[in-house]
Amino acid sequence: MEFPNAKKTNIVHSLPTEIIIEILSRVGAASAPDLFACRLTCKAINKMSHDEKIYKKISFEHLYMHSLRNDENKSKFFDLCLQYKNPEALLRYGMVQYFTYVLLDEGLKTIDLAHAKGNVFATYLLGLLLICNVDEERKKRGVSLLLSVFHQHPIDEVVQLRGTLRDMMVSLWLNNNIVCESDELVKCDQGHLHAYDNIVDKWDYFAWRPDDLKNLCDAYLCNREAAFFLRLLH
Repeated sequence: MEFPNAKKTNIVHSLPTEIIIEILSRVGAASAPDLFACRLTCKAINKMSHDEKIYKKISFEHLYMHSLRNDENKSKFFDLCLQYKNPEALLRYGMVQYFTYVLLDEGLKTIDLAHAKGNVFATYLLGLLLICNVDEERKKRGVSLLLSVFHQHPIDEVVQLRGTLRDMMVSLWLNNNIVCESDELVKCDQGHLHAYDNIVDKWDYFAWRPDDLKNLCDAYLCNREAAFFLRLLH
């Protein structure tokens, strides 16, 4: 009699461990639920799926902070991702620190770490938070970060970042909704007036506008993005 898992187990043992781990890391980078499903196939796969490389790369796109903290196994999984400096885990934890626990400096540092590891959304969010900061040096860095996103990524990807920001803010328990420490956002060196209420009222956040980078000054681009962010908080 042949057991259902016999062939699977033979295949697993016939491949080098490094190859299986690489395959699992790519599965996890595409979908965490798919990685969890792989763990159920056999003990060997389950054991290898706990490799550090996998925790570093796994995607959180289909996972939600509330479910991660309410399930003991998922909570341990999230803590391991943090331990191995997974950029998406760092980003989400930084947002919880900043917006839920009101640990502003700690939250900024954690989001900054996710940015340093190449997470584009972390770069976008960090830029927005720093632009709203009263400290001029932080504000300048925020402008630089936002402009790097605008100039290094297609406009449709920036539009997707706005949608991701909106969805993630909805999923958070907001205790800190006053992130704008200054009435003035980004000063315009071209003498333009940028009252953000007027900007937001006339702007479709999710419209494709590939000519914006050519026709609008840097201050307007940053103020408009910050205005969108501030509207999400109220």
